[in-house]
Order: sequence, then C-alpha cells, then structure tokens
Amino acid sequence: MLRLSGDTDQDVAGASTTTVQLTATAFGSAVAGMVANASGFADPATTADAARHLFAVFLVPAAVALAGAVLVSRAGAGKRSPAGK
Repeated sequence: MLRLSGDTDQDVAGASTTTVQLTATAFGSAVAGMVANASGFADPATTADAARHLFAVFLVPAAVALAGAVLVSRAGAGKRSPAGK
C-alpha cells in the first residue's frame, strides 16, 4: 500500500493501515464475544459443552466468509469480459 501511495500520502497510508488492523481486531473480538455469549459459553456444564461453544465461535465467521465468497463469485460470473477486449 505504501508503494502505491504518492510521496505526500505515505504517512497517512501508513497510519491508516494500523488503524484498519486495530478496527478489524476490535470488531472480530466483539463478534466472537457475542457468539460466545449467545451460545452459553459463560456457564458450560462440561468440557464437551465448552468445546462445542468454541467450535461455534470459529464456525460462524468461516460460514459467513464462505457464503460471501459464493455470492461474490456468482455475482461476478456474468460480468467478465474476454481477454484482450
């Protein structure tokens, strides 16, 4: 990103990269906390319950990402132009 920005914008681009990373970490932590609380992670009865809840915490974002990838690939499938045109 720093290579693509102009000489005058490199400081802003460097700062924005860190800001985006920190914001993504904060949102990811918030979503993981909401999924954990919604699945009853706060008071698991057994180790198996805790393992199931932890699995759900990782499964939900993966499922959302997979669904998004499928939707994007379907949406872009008809819009490709032949090479060289």
